[in-house]
Amino acid sequence: KPLPVEENIPLAKEIAPSTDAASPEKLDVSLAVFSVRPYMWSQLNIWKKSFTEVKVIETPLSLMSAPLAKGYTAVCAFVNDDLSAEVIDALAANGNNAIAMRCA
Repeated sequence: KPLPVEENIPLAKEIAPSTDAASPEKLDVSLAVFSVRPYMWSQLNIWKKSFTEVKVIETPLSLMSAPLAKGYTAVCAFVNDDLSAEVIDALAANGNNAIAMRCA
């Protein structure tokens, strides 16, 4: 069943760089990362240099765990996480504006 399309909703939001002088390339984006495993810590340290805030969530993204991302600009999900229509609706209700995917 296709998701309803609402009028006047932008498909993408332009992300402005942070004005923080200490890190001029840092994006004004907070990121909640699901399904984090120990081998990912080196990548997370890179993300922490690029985003204003990074929340590490070890549990996979699902309808039950989606509230953990409330208030974050974007979420990063693993390919095996649940991105059903219900989960995407929950993320939208959280105020999450973007979903980034990663795979092994």
